[in-house]
Amino acid sequence: MSDIPIWVAASAVILVAAVAEHFRRRAASLRRNNANLSRELAAARAEVAEGEKARSDLLSRIGVTLRKPLASIRNASDEVSRTFDCPQWVREQLSLLAVEVDNISRFIDLIGEIASLERPSDSKDSTSGKPAGPALDLEGMLTSIIQEASPRLSEKGISLAAAIDPDVHVKGDERYLRQALESLLMETLRHAGRGSVLSIDLSGDGRSAHLALDYRGAQDPDAAGSVLGTELARQVIGVHGGWLQEGSKRGQFQAGLPLAGVDDHAEDLEEDEQEYLQEI
Repeated sequence: MSDIPIWVAASAVILVAAVAEHFRRRAASLRRNNANLSRELAAARAEVAEGEKARSDLLSRIGVTLRKPLASIRNASDEVSRTFDCPQWVREQLSLLAVEVDNISRFIDLIGEIASLERPSDSKDSTSGKPAGPALDLEGMLTSIIQEASPRLSEKGISLAAAIDPDVHVKGDERYLRQALESLLMETLRHAGRGSVLSIDLSGDGRSAHLALDYRGAQDPDAAGSVLGTELARQVIGVHGGWLQEGSKRGQFQAGLPLAGVDDHAEDLEEDEQEYLQEI
């Protein structure tokens, strides 16, 4: 076995020492960067929390400020509508005003709570980011809403044509989703003319639940839409990972929600929305 020259051994030792020093410095740099990132993340979280608190305080102040005049408007409309010689058209307009006041009040009540659903929390699914919760029977919820709306259907002489898939389940908050569906159905009924046919279609394609609300027949010429109700439904459905599209006529809607148990992604939902809208 030949002897290794001293200069070769020394060079190897120096090289190993240099490599070790390089990695030591690299590790120290990574530790410093990690510490800086941790501090920045903590500061960002504190800033987000402060912003959320400021938004909650602002919404609370807005609610307190608006509730009193809204109550006054509602009481005034009720008093005027009770007047013996109040014309019918005035009663109808006051009734619409009362509906809008109720919508604004509900919007104020729920908008802060909806905002809380948009914040990351333990109540959300860790993979999809949607509000977590038990699988909701969308067919049962929709059927219940339709039954509650039956007096309104009878009042306007509207018949019902429904095709509802009995096996459609989504995940989310039942209260909010019910509020959204009620708002959409009431908006459709508001625009449907007397004697028209209300069309409700609920189906699932293995990935998403699809809801279509429409009416066949005359449109109510005196109907005034509720922008707040539709926007509230859009926000709730969006928070739950879905989408809402208004049709070519007032009171016509198409909506989609991810089915329970499906690992969905935003791009898949967007593709699903485009496919569904092309089919109809």
